[in-house]
Amino acid sequence: MKEKRRILAAVLAVFAVVALFAACQPKTEPPEVTAAPEDTAAVNQGWNGVVSTASTIYRTPLSDQQVKGIINTVLAQTRAAQSGGTASAASWDGSYASLTQEERRLVEEAIKENTGYDVAVSDEGLTYLETESTTGKADAGTQAGTATAATTTTKTTTTQKNSTAASAPLVQTTGEGNLSLATDTTAKSADAPTLLSAKRVSLNTFGGKGHQRLVKGASTANGGYAVLALVDSAAPDHPGGFVDYSTAILQYSPAGKLEWKRYFGGNAFFELADIAILKDGSIVAVGSTKATNLDCATSDGSNSDGVMIKLDSSGKLLWMKSVYGSKEDQLLSVAATPDGGFLVGGTTTSADQSFNGMTDYVDRAGSTVTRVVAHKAFLLKYDKDASTVYWKRAMTGSRSCSVLALAVDSAGDVYASIRTYAGDYDFAGIAGMGYEDGVMMSLTKNGETRWLKPFASISHESITALVPAPGGGVAAVGYVGSASYGSGSFQGNFGSSFGVFGGDDAVALKYNSDGSVAWIRTIGDRSNDTGTGIAAVEGGYVVTGTSYASVDPSTFRYDWLDQPFGGDQDGFAMLLKENGGPVKFIPVDGAGKDNLYAVAGKGRNFALIGSSPSEGGFFADANPKGSGYNHVGFLALYQEQWSA
Repeated sequence: MKEKRRILAAVLAVFAVVALFAACQPKTEPPEVTAAPEDTAAVNQGWNGVVSTASTIYRTPLSDQQVKGIINTVLAQTRAAQSGGTASAASWDGSYASLTQEERRLVEEAIKENTGYDVAVSDEGLTYLETESTTGKADAGTQAGTATAATTTTKTTTTQKNSTAASAPLVQTTGEGNLSLATDTTAKSADAPTLLSAKRVSLNTFGGKGHQRLVKGASTANGGYAVLALVDSAAPDHPGGFVDYSTAILQYSPAGKLEWKRYFGGNAFFELADIAILKDGSIVAVGSTKATNLDCATSDGSNSDGVMIKLDSSGKLLWMKSVYGSKEDQLLSVAATPDGGFLVGGTTTSADQSFNGMTDYVDRAGSTVTRVVAHKAFLLKYDKDASTVYWKRAMTGSRSCSVLALAVDSAGDVYASIRTYAGDYDFAGIAGMGYEDGVMMSLTKNGETRWLKPFASISHESITALVPAPGGGVAAVGYVGSASYGSGSFQGNFGSSFGVFGGDDAVALKYNSDGSVAWIRTIGDRSNDTGTGIAAVEGGYVVTGTSYASVDPSTFRYDWLDQPFGGDQDGFAMLLKENGGPVKFIPVDGAGKDNLYAVAGKGRNFALIGSSPSEGGFFADANPKGSGYNHVGFLALYQEQWSA
């Protein structure tokens, strides 16, 4: 057993090494929502408007290079054990017939343990044993408490010999299953001004005692910023009676001066997660709470509830409303719509109250506990005062899934990023390849599905932030694992800007309106890097993230090059051209664990948003500073530099 663990651990290490290297908007009047609110009777019959029509998950076989790496690792370990020595490099001759029965068994176990594939090794090659559901998912219209999903399974087999044959596609969905790179048609005149760099103009911090974290922001009509701050009870002016973390909404001027702040909390945590500026200049923020003493209805406090707040531009509270059921509910994202209303997204296991009509329970195939609570990634479309729900949509699975990010373009088309750990029901044929998968989807302003695109592989990946792209479509940022390259959505050649660096990599990309990809690039180094935020600015985009980059400047660090880092976790920002090309790298580095959560921008100005306990480096002139343990939130303002 110990020897088996050594082999499997070695295979994990090999995976990090052998993963494949795949390599001005017109001004129009905003459209109005034309659809009437969906009637309650129709909603209660099941309104899951975003579903997969596929009944089979087609997984991508491992690449020949990955298979060879696994087999070589197994051979090195077993032969070292037989000789009583240490493991050394092995070179498999490519013949499956040369493997002993014991070696074949260990290869099968290693592939199952590290990739989830059931395979059989024979003289001819690897045979993949894939489970197919002939039913697909429970009926979306089944009433709560009676959901059923009679699942008949068969085994399909695909034999992979050691060859260079192309892998099968992940899945066929609307807009094709894999990322499809579109032809670059952008062109500029030779004498057009050029985006050269960005200069920091101010650094503003919030806090000084306890933990304060600025986590999200939105650009206001006058070029200022409305920002969310998570605040613990030790904050200097934290209102009495608030328990656990509360949230402050801060208003900054274009120059970075704090104009006003409002605290919100209750008798339990109250954490707002996203913020948007509506057409009339008002502010809407959404999040979650377990508080039971609010000015809106909530459940009994045993589970979290969604909460929405609207303020006018001077900080006056206009209303507070809840989105909740009897189980776990969270609001994670919000986006303003051109008709003056807004859209919210999140996750829920409820099927009553605000979520009345949703599937309550589903059957988990292959589980000893077959009947489980249904998880839903949901969207709700509201008018400006949340007095009318125009439409509701959800994607359902047997495991956690959520709408992480939203964007709405000038035509009213909706773009949503979903993170899912489920690969069944509405996610069948779209996700389920790896531990954690992303799904990108687009809907019309009336909630009709335009396209669905997996962002998925045998590893883990997710899209964490979105922004409408000038001229249509959406720009995105997220992350992929080192084993993501060359499988699933990431097959094919995306050019030299997209390829494995090591560990997790931050990724930025732009989806065209039709779901094709205009460009995609990796951002990071050999450490673990994650993309956290993106904003559209004149001439391109600003992408933010975090990295565990090496402090040693002699270490080859790809995008970071010779830039200094402070140690531990640091933040980074990248100013990119409209085509994804790099312009400026900004390290957010101190000696402590520095977090860069988001970015907001308009025109040639943008603000980096995060928190830090550091006193030096990027934060040397901050006032107040962190204390090495306590975090202060920060808002760093930048201005683009252009050629004449």
